[in-house]
Parts: sequence; C-alpha cells; structure tokens
Amino acid sequence: MMHSNPVTEITYSRKYAPLFNLTTRYCIVMGGRGSAKSHAESTNEVCNTFNPDQLTLFTRYTMTSAEISIIPEFWEKVELMNYAPIFYKTKASVVNKQTGSGILFRGIRTSSGNQTASLKSISGVTRWVLDEAEELTDETIFDKIDLSIRKKNADIHVIVILNAPDEEHFIIRRFFIDRGVPFNFNGVHDDCTYIHTTYLDNIENLDESFLRVAEGVKEKDPEKYEHIFMGMPLKMAEGVIYKNWCRITSYPSDLYTWYGVDFGFVNDPTAIIRICFDKRSNSIYLHEVAYLKGLQNADIANLIKQDYRNKKTELFNDGSHSIAYHHERIYIDGSEVNRDELSVVLKAIGLSPYYQSLLKQINSIDHCLTEVYCDSAEQKSIAELRQYGISAYPAIKGAGSVVNQIQFVQYFNIYYTSESSNIHNEQKNYKWLVKKDGTLYNEPMDAFNHAMDGARYGIFTHLTRNGYEYDKVLGAKKAG
Repeated sequence: MMHSNPVTEITYSRKYAPLFNLTTRYCIVMGGRGSAKSHAESTNEVCNTFNPDQLTLFTRYTMTSAEISIIPEFWEKVELMNYAPIFYKTKASVVNKQTGSGILFRGIRTSSGNQTASLKSISGVTRWVLDEAEELTDETIFDKIDLSIRKKNADIHVIVILNAPDEEHFIIRRFFIDRGVPFNFNGVHDDCTYIHTTYLDNIENLDESFLRVAEGVKEKDPEKYEHIFMGMPLKMAEGVIYKNWCRITSYPSDLYTWYGVDFGFVNDPTAIIRICFDKRSNSIYLHEVAYLKGLQNADIANLIKQDYRNKKTELFNDGSHSIAYHHERIYIDGSEVNRDELSVVLKAIGLSPYYQSLLKQINSIDHCLTEVYCDSAEQKSIAELRQYGISAYPAIKGAGSVVNQIQFVQYFNIYYTSESSNIHNEQKNYKWLVKKDGTLYNEPMDAFNHAMDGARYGIFTHLTRNGYEYDKVLGAKKAG
C-alpha cells in the first residue's frame, strides 16, 4: 500500500491498506516479528492528524516514560515523512499545528500503578490505539477504556496491535475463537477489521541477518517459527490439567490471605504462593511470592513475613472512610498516619470504637499470623518454619489425594497476578500423562508442578479445614 502526501511517501504491504481507511469500530492488527505492524500504525496516526477534530489515545501496557520510549519512535516517522515543521511535541503528546488534532501517549501501568481511571477521564478521544496488546492480560481494563471512547458524532476506532500471544489471551478468544474467525484472516467480520501480516510481507525492508535467523528457527523449531515469525497464536498443550485460568493486574486487598509452599532446594525451586478466596464469586486468587532454588528454611520464613507485611491489606471500609495497611504503614483515606497518631485521627473522623480492633489486625500482620500449608513429606522443614515464627502446617494428603485435590481445585475460578510468570508457565504446561496410544492417564506428569503443587496444598487444605467438603464440591462440579 502506498500513502502519498505533499512531501514524501512511505510504502507498506497492501494488507495494511484498510488500516488507513477504517470503517469499523475495531481493528485487530496481528502478526509475526518483522512485519512492520507498529511502524504502519504510527504512520497511520501521523496521517490521521491531518483530519480535524481528531484525538488519539496511544497506549502500551507498560510505558516508563513516553518521552524516552514511544515518542522518539513516533517522531522518527514524522521526520521520515518530512513533517517535523508541521508538528510540535511535548513530553507526552504530539499535535498537528495545521488542524489542532493530536496524539496523547500514555502507559496503562506505570511506576505509580494502574492508570485506568485517569485514562477513562480523558475527554474528546476519537481513537484508542493499544500497542503491544499481548502484554495486557486483564480484559476488564480493556473494557473500561474501550467503553470510555464515546465522543458524540465522531467515527470511533479502537486499534489493537499485537504479536501473537497464546490462544488463552482474551483478545484471541474474544475476537477470533468466539467469532469463528481464522487467526490469519484479512478482511472485515461484524464490526471488526482484521489485518494479519508476517515478515514475508515486509521482506524488502529486512536485513539478511534477520532473514537467516527466521529461516534457522523454521528449520530447527517449526512450532516456534509459526508463533514468532508467522504470527500464529500458541496452542494450549494437549491434556493441560488447569484450563481457563486468568491473569489479573492487581491482587485483592480485602480478602483473608494464606500461603502454600512446595519445598525444593538444589534441583527444584521452592515455590511460595500467596492465596485468597472470594466466596461470593467462587474465585481464588494467587500470587507468586518466590520460585527459587537454594532457599534455606530461614529464607522461606523471611520471604513469607516480608510479603505478608508488605502486601496491601484493607482493614476497614464503611463507604465513607477506608483504612489500609501497606509496607508496614497505616493509610486512612489514602493518607499515611503514624501509629502514635492513630487514636487521635480515628477520634476526629468518628471511628474511635474501631481502635482496638485495628490494632489487633495490625499486630496480626506484623507477626504474620496466617496459615502456611506445606508438603507434608517435609516434617522437619515444617518444624523449622514454626521455630522462625511461621504458622506452618502439613498439607492434607492420602491415597489418590493428588487427583482428588486437582479435581477440587478445578471447581473454582482461578486468577493469578501478571507478575507470577512461573505460575503462568506451569499452568500452560502442567498436563496429564499420555499413554502410548495417545489417550490420557488419570495421573499428572511430574513436571511443571512446583507452583501448581504449592497452590494445590494451600487451596485444598485451607478450604477443607474451613468447611468445604471434597464430596460436595466434586458433586457441584459435576452438576455444573
């Protein structure tokens, strides 16, 4: 596709032509490395600013500083087209002087936390570009920003640029699998334009070394080649035990927390998993605290204590006031309060009756008074953890317990934090054993199971100790 302007022209594959003349709300641009996806979209946004009354919100999930990351990349396209005199730029925006149309560059998650609320409040946006969309795994964030793009009497466009993720990613499920759209489709389906490209569509702009790497991967690892270079989503491995787990960007602060531990040392990592349960939605939340080899029991105890004290815990919330404990500091309505001033501040806002209860909760956190469920085969390690002040307990086991407990865990909705990379990796690869004829044993593989076992110990033991009976849960699972 050739885009002309008064000064110069840039040539792209014809597959990108619909991007420059969108007629649908959504546009999904997916493909492999070296296919010029982001380059084409940046050029598209430069061209779009020559239309009046246009405001593009250009986002990436992580953006430390627009000034040192995305704006230099974007400005490169402006200069390449000899348009620099027509634009002026700030630390986080670019504006076309002729039309007043512009582009705002923002990170969805920055060093100060999730910016979804501030992004939703930006008025007048006519386009939302989500670049490197494979990094955004929380569908609720996508929905919140998407639904906030609603300027009246304007052509609204949501443009999603991504390298192919795995088939479990919500973009793949929502825009391809649920709609019956092939992954390499080019065209329009419902209210979405699909563009799929590979390095072969951009081969004239790639150097020989890149092409040699691609061909080398093609020969040695065809599956990897299809994913990375041909832009095809990774398939869920056959026989995966835990399906439909979801990644989230934040861990609940208002739910009771406990831990599960799978011991390792020289050959295997020790996995420490933080766990909480929301009975209202039948949901379990996981966070990977540690996944390390060579940990002594004293190290394990310190990591649990540090995590329990540093995580954000909501102590009180009546709708008018909120009190939280985070990194061993007290916050009332978002402002830090010294411990020796707590009673005075509570009195001033009419919450004096809660003073002793709050102190008790804070003391419980300071002393890490929560349950830690561990592999029962390691009784000596459990005893040592208790000596270090950890309320460690052996996980429930028994004949056939692994399969039974897996079935128990499968009953719940499971969410894990985006930082929990080893939970993510194990969940995708933890499978049932396969017989020679290709059918599955009712027995899990002894691999990719350190975080999985730690989570299972904690989930099954804690919930059964607190009234969740295996037979009733399994019966509800079958009925569902």
